[in-house]
Amino acid sequence: MDPILGLILICIIFVPMLIQEQNYKKKMAKKAQLQQERKQQAEQRTQEKSDYKDYKKTHAGYCVYHIAKEGADLSEGYIGVSWNFQARKAEHLKHLELGCHVNYKLQSAYNKGEIDESSFVIVEANLSKRTAYDQEYYLRRYKGMGWNIRKGGQFNRK
Repeated sequence: MDPILGLILICIIFVPMLIQEQNYKKKMAKKAQLQQERKQQAEQRTQEKSDYKDYKKTHAGYCVYHIAKEGADLSEGYIGVSWNFQARKAEHLKHLELGCHVNYKLQSAYNKGEIDESSFVIVEANLSKRTAYDQEYYLRRYKGMGWNIRKGGQFNRK
């Protein structure tokens, strides 16, 4: 066999394998880096939790709140429930400012400048816990509605 032909065959067989291996190593390194970043963000969120006792309650009971860009209706944006709206708002804003909010849709909207401190509005207040979560479920019945990444309502529903 001609040595040049043998070299060409080796290149045809082994070069794609080497390229594939390099791509795999790059992909795994990127995956490890993303996992490390997520771990750091989770640690940062844990460290930056608001102490709800530091915030004065603006209402009795629970409230349903809406975060959205100006002019959006309730079908858009994010719907949440809290027993202390001011503390929850501060916690959302702190995580958004740090770039480590667990809700990637909300973080993306904040990064684009679509929401700010004035984007937080109480929809309904002075509710029982069950009523508040029922209202959230009614507004966010399905996963991925608006900026919510999970369906609403704390209580298990089928």
